[in-house]
This record gives sequence, structure tokens and C-alpha cells, in this order.
Amino acid sequence: MMPAAIERIEEALFKAARDLERAEKQLRSDLRGSGQSLATTMADRRAVMFDHIAMHAPTPGGILIIGEPLAGGACWTGIPYTDAAKARALGFVAPDDTPDSAPGAPAFWGAFDAALARPGVSAEGLFSQCHITPSVPFDAPLTPEVLEAAKAHVHRQLAAARPQVIVSLGATAMQLVGEATHDHDIVDLAAAPENSWLDAWPLAAPSYRLPYVTVRGRAPFRAHFRPLPAAAGPLADEARVGLDLILAQLV
Repeated sequence: MMPAAIERIEEALFKAARDLERAEKQLRSDLRGSGQSLATTMADRRAVMFDHIAMHAPTPGGILIIGEPLAGGACWTGIPYTDAAKARALGFVAPDDTPDSAPGAPAFWGAFDAALARPGVSAEGLFSQCHITPSVPFDAPLTPEVLEAAKAHVHRQLAAARPQVIVSLGATAMQLVGEATHDHDIVDLAAAPENSWLDAWPLAAPSYRLPYVTVRGRAPFRAHFRPLPAAAGPLADEARVGLDLILAQLV
């Protein structure tokens, strides 16, 4: 039996996933008018997505990692950078499909593999404190309609997981965190070069030195915010180091 607080978080994550499916249906309808479409849908990956959430029930003090857009180099299981083979290796039910190209996978999953290699660390234990979501969970170009739907998705994930630390990977994820939390400073910083983020918040800085963001809603809360470079970009090594340090605080 999970503690009541954790159970409620898991229920909220499932509700956010169901809301995402409805949002995706509406987005497909909106894009149809301009002759666009979603190449792959979250509904196609419902099994692995819901299995992923079942393992991820963030505890108070946990973290939420918001990855780069799925259309920008992540694999299509509903989990950033995770093809079917990797998903199954992590214990998730995954479809038997061909792995997509995922240039961000080595940096992203390298940090998780290193954490899971530590003595006494299990996938269930690590993921009980760490939830992962893409910033843009739609396989479509980043049009204004798609970004607006993605902002709503990020806010739903923040409200459901209620993390103590929010981690974004890349400029798009950082921008959407800023827009979802109505923090204009973060939106402005997302337009700056990635190395300037590291100058402002060195990778070795402890969580309590990171800036706060306020997540509005029925039950507002504050969380520390850690922006990291894109796992698929030129500063992928720095992204890997940043993830290593963050995950080391959990295990």
C-alpha cells in the first residue's frame, strides 16, 4: 500500500495522461484545417506510457525532468529518448516497433544507467523519486498551436507531480516551463545561449542555490528550477554531468 500522498500523486499523473490524450485529439482536429497532422500519437503508445506512470509515483522532494520535444530527436514510446527495446529493459510494456533515431539518448540514459549501476539502487527506487516527461509530447512541427498545447501539458505535469526540483533539457523545455509558470525571466533566459545558463547556475551548485519557480493552480507550490542544455545538442556532455549530479542526490 502506497502512502496516501504518493497515491494521490500517481492518480493525478494518470489523470494528466488522460487529459493529454484529449488534448492530442483536439490538436489533431486543429492541425487538420492547415493540412498538418501528427505522425505518431500518444494513444499509439498508451500501454508503455501508463506503465511508465505506474512505476513513477514521485515522493515529496522528488524531481520532474522535462525533456526535449519528441519530434526533435526523442523515441516514440511516450518516454523521452526511449525506444521499445530500452523501455522493455526498464521493465515497461512496449510495442514491438523499430527504434527511432534518438541523438539525445546517450547523454540522457547514460546518467540513469550510471545511477542504476550504484550498489543497492533499483529502477523502482530511483523512479519512485523521479518522473520523466517530454516538453512537447506531440510528433508535429513546433507551430503556435502545438506549443500552446505543450504549455498546457507541462503545467498538467507540474501540477500532478508536485516536484521539489524541476529540471528542463534544452531551450524549448525551458521556455515552456517559464510560460507554464508565468515566469518571464525564465522565458527570456531560454532565448540566451545554453552556456550562459551554466554561467548563472554552475552544474555543481546544490539544489538550494537554484532559483525558485511558483506553479499556480488549485494548490500552488514552489520548486527549485535547474535548466540544463539539450541532451541532443553541442553541450550534451554538460547535460549528462548535470543529470548525473541531480540523480546522485536521490540515490
